[in-house]
Amino acid sequence: MNGQTSNRRWITRLALAALLTVGLCAQAIASSAPAQNPPSATTPQGPVFADLAPGHWAHADVIRLQEAGVVSGDQSGNFRPSDPISRAELLKMVLAARRIDAGTACAGTFADVPCSAWFAPYVETAYRMAITDGQSAEHFAPHAAVTRQELFTVIVRVLGRRWEASNLGWTEIRSRVSAFSDRSAMADWAQPAIALAVTESIATGYSDGTFRPRAVATRAEAAAAVSRILLLADQAALVEVDGRNVAFAEAMALTASAYATGEPGVGTVTYTGVIVRPGTVAVDPRVIPLGRLLYVEDYGYAVAADIGGAIKGERIDLFTHNYEDALYGFGMQSRRVWVLP
Repeated sequence: MNGQTSNRRWITRLALAALLTVGLCAQAIASSAPAQNPPSATTPQGPVFADLAPGHWAHADVIRLQEAGVVSGDQSGNFRPSDPISRAELLKMVLAARRIDAGTACAGTFADVPCSAWFAPYVETAYRMAITDGQSAEHFAPHAAVTRQELFTVIVRVLGRRWEASNLGWTEIRSRVSAFSDRSAMADWAQPAIALAVTESIATGYSDGTFRPRAVATRAEAAAAVSRILLLADQAALVEVDGRNVAFAEAMALTASAYATGEPGVGTVTYTGVIVRPGTVAVDPRVIPLGRLLYVEDYGYAVAADIGGAIKGERIDLFTHNYEDALYGFGMQSRRVWVLP
């Protein structure tokens, strides 16, 4: 989804598979966890989920995710389709669906996301890529329920299309959501993402003409939406880099520099409105469109969230909290960069 026109700087998938891949490998993605314990990746025998009948409206979507290794049942073999989906569960589901390898690293960003928790890598990775934010600077609220407008905002961001959505004009946004009788209940910050999701048939409303943006999303609703953005194994190349399996659409070699808050002209909010954090990088939008998700060699997952006067052409500027390193130690380095599908 969301591919850009190739140019001579971008290496084709097949060439990269030959030149850059240490070894193509099938990614075993763990499933969305319904409880505090890491979910089982074992494929259930017999009926897939004890509480999900074939006649359930979301049955096909849930089974599609289960077959892709994105979700599995709890210890009782239940999917619990009518339960609210938590913030942590949703992030695990969307990262797995987009084949984003969260790994095991933990920076201890949030006080309520201990590194020992099964969901810590997913929260940390999603935060780094600006797919989500904490409910405060110190707390993430991993067990809090997700509203429908939050659900589709996360989905648009994990597709790398947040900037595209935010650049929709208000007239266009209103026209795209005009079919919903409760469109006035949509938060201003959520309307661009909802408008894009509706246009792409990722988001749908109810039979009574409502969207219910502030209603709590169920696990079935989340599964149905995530099923529409599922990235299958044959839809992207795979490269092993920095000990991770990275699914990618395009790749390039760029010259990297580093920046940190405290430098002249560097604030705490990027050009796209994302609060700076490790993972927010500045690019030339003519080379990498703003909002796209990336993997940068020896840096990790990132989001093209900023621009800079000196960042022109085949350049990338990587945010770090280390002011001294950004100013004096990093210098200019050649880095391989993979643009996610």
